[in-house]
Amino acid sequence: MLLKDKVAIVTGGGQGIGEGIVNCFAREGAKIVVVTRSEKSSRPVADRVNANGGTAVWFAADVTKPEDVTAMVDFAVKTYGRLDIACNNAGRLGNPRNVAELPAEELDEVMDLDLRGTFLCCREEIQAMRKTGGGAIVNISSVDGLVSAATAIAYSASKHAVTGMTKGAAVELGPYKIRVNSVHPGI
Repeated sequence: MLLKDKVAIVTGGGQGIGEGIVNCFAREGAKIVVVTRSEKSSRPVADRVNANGGTAVWFAADVTKPEDVTAMVDFAVKTYGRLDIACNNAGRLGNPRNVAELPAEELDEVMDLDLRGTFLCCREEIQAMRKTGGGAIVNISSVDGLVSAATAIAYSASKHAVTGMTKGAAVELGPYKIRVNSVHPGI
């Protein structure tokens, strides 16, 4: 078990890639905080982990709100005593649109969740990890964070920004024994 007794937060852990990450961490022995915006989507995932012999709790947070992100990290540390791993997976694609048809409000919404949410999470997770001597942060970007896709302008821009932020954080935090990486899944 590669993650035995490690404590992990997974944002966007209620479905899809996030739920898959939760299940993988559980199989490897991590204690997990499953985070989504609502109990309705996070609790069932945590319950399944526990029913299968793992250890998980749920927490409802909107990662675009600094106070929710602080509460999320505080909850993980109070529940399990530390934070070793954070997987910042919460995000949204937005609607397929050409750049000339993209409403500025939709760009703002995608950037707010995908980039700002990831930033807020990293900022709080780093503080907890520094207190215990290190950790690992994985930011879920996208293949669209490496190349651009037509009709996914907001998403592509947000994921390019996540990739750039991750690279900068990796250089900055290496001396503190905090690894920061991004993963770039495709369709």
